[in-house]
Amino acid sequence: MQKSKIVYERSTAMFKHILVVFVGPKIKAKSFLVGLGIAKKFNSNIFAVDCVYKHPPRFHFFETKADKESVAKQKAKSLESLKKLERFANNANVQVTTKLVLTDAITDWVTDYVKSNRIDLLIMDYPHEPQYDIDLSADIIRAILEKVSVPVLSLRD
Repeated sequence: MQKSKIVYERSTAMFKHILVVFVGPKIKAKSFLVGLGIAKKFNSNIFAVDCVYKHPPRFHFFETKADKESVAKQKAKSLESLKKLERFANNANVQVTTKLVLTDAITDWVTDYVKSNRIDLLIMDYPHEPQYDIDLSADIIRAILEKVSVPVLSLRD
């Protein structure tokens, strides 16, 4: 009887820091809600990060007005979605940190974030968009799986 209590106490500290990463062009709530359920069960902190691939500018030396408008539109849409996820977490009484990342090296950014923030569980939303985006996102997800040393949960809609 005593032994099972010790095992249970260890398991409650299993996932103290959970990272939910959105790699595709849209944020789907399913991955976050699964992470939220796990965070609530283990009394964990949850981090929700939308990693947006920053396309290089059309001209190598400067961004055009269209480039800037495209980035601004994507940022606004992502921030709105992240605020919605914050409301879900606040309603569930779970501490959440949200972040929007514009980068041209998503794999490296996620790997570094996992290491520097001592993440215990990585949850990723598998892409469900047009074929080009799926291929790019799937390659990014495969690269992340190879580089991180924490458990990874990849969810598909």
